[in-house]
Amino acid sequence: MHAILTSQTNSTQAQNTKQIGELITIKVYFHCPGGKAAIEQKLPKHDGIFSAKADLQTKDVVIDYDPVVFNKEKLVAAIEEIGYLTEFSEKGKKLQGSFGGSD
Repeated sequence: MHAILTSQTNSTQAQNTKQIGELITIKVYFHCPGGKAAIEQKLPKHDGIFSAKADLQTKDVVIDYDPVVFNKEKLVAAIEEIGYLTEFSEKGKKLQGSFGGSD
């Protein structure tokens, strides 16, 4: 699997979202609308994350973030705190506790 890590400024996704910081696309392994909602609602509660838009079919999450506050590793950790693994999570990693959605 190829990692999708992009800073976007002129893509369709960027045009559909009011971009404040930099955009990154991370594949997140959620399975249902509850997981999509959890990611979109909980990530922006972090200072330095302005928005998150998840695609239920592709599992791609486009995150608008402040690169001074967050980097890829911190974004992955924030997603894992919600209860979901990403394409960048450690191989074989198990998450503790309850999941963010009803997956």
